[in-house]
Amino acid sequence: MRGDLYTADMSSDGSTLPFYAAGVRVSNDAFGAVDINDDGARGMATAAIEARYPYLIETAYGSHVIEPIGQIIARPNESKIGNLPNEDAQTLVFNTANLFSLDKFSGYDRIEGGTRANLGLRYAGSFNNGYSIDAVIGQSYHLAGVNSYAERDLSLVGFDSGLETDRSDYVGSISLGSPMGLTVGTQGRFDEADFDLRRGDLYGAYQGSRAAGYVAYSYIAAQPTYGSIVDQNQISAGASIKFDENWTAYGQVGYDIGNKELIRQGVAISWANECYSMLLSFEDENSSYSSDSGSSTVMFKIGLRTLTSFNEPYDIGL
Repeated sequence: MRGDLYTADMSSDGSTLPFYAAGVRVSNDAFGAVDINDDGARGMATAAIEARYPYLIETAYGSHVIEPIGQIIARPNESKIGNLPNEDAQTLVFNTANLFSLDKFSGYDRIEGGTRANLGLRYAGSFNNGYSIDAVIGQSYHLAGVNSYAERDLSLVGFDSGLETDRSDYVGSISLGSPMGLTVGTQGRFDEADFDLRRGDLYGAYQGSRAAGYVAYSYIAAQPTYGSIVDQNQISAGASIKFDENWTAYGQVGYDIGNKELIRQGVAISWANECYSMLLSFEDENSSYSSDSGSSTVMFKIGLRTLTSFNEPYDIGL
């Protein structure tokens, strides 16, 4: 169960995001005027059941696990959709990393509602030479209530996410791990109707005792709802260095190949021990389809590690 107290006081004459329909620019104001002056409370109760049945196969070269996974998540409809600002749940990349998440929104400002089922199949192979293979394929189904991903909020989050239809897009991933700390892999989201590739990622990562990093290439199909009428090709990279027992520094950058410009750059520093953690970060983000759209964010987080999780989720999506 979750409960929130909120206060909101904001107004705008309208968004400057160009709005497209059928590939044609029809308006510079997709949302219209906004005037919100409200405070109150909202809540959400969630009941879920998950079933897994792993099959273990032992061979002379290693072990293999084939695991069907099913979830049913029941809850009431999300309240206040479109009537509250959305500042921290604007990033939504549907993939195998969040296929079995109870709430696929990335922040607190949106709460997934309605009844949903998530189904998938996972394969994990562990070999005697230290190498490993992990693969997942699955799909999500909206069963009852209001589909939160099909409802418009002030940031249009959910549109073209692959979750806005009753039967979601297919998602799949496969990765190869090595004993040297190197991992390579790929993941994709495929249209539920014609199986066209809607998003694909190819990445390599390194995880060491004091340093880690990754580089990734992403293909993102055109999203006219957001003003992106052509396919996008992006490269992203990030690294972290643990320069003390408790201190870690982070950096990341994203580059749009088609527009030949940086779309994201950021740095962060964190301090953590076994009880709590702190993170100070700065991120500058530019829209990949409009030079007039972008944001800069400074964020400070405190995590009580014995009460709530505080981590960097493994999600290469930008």
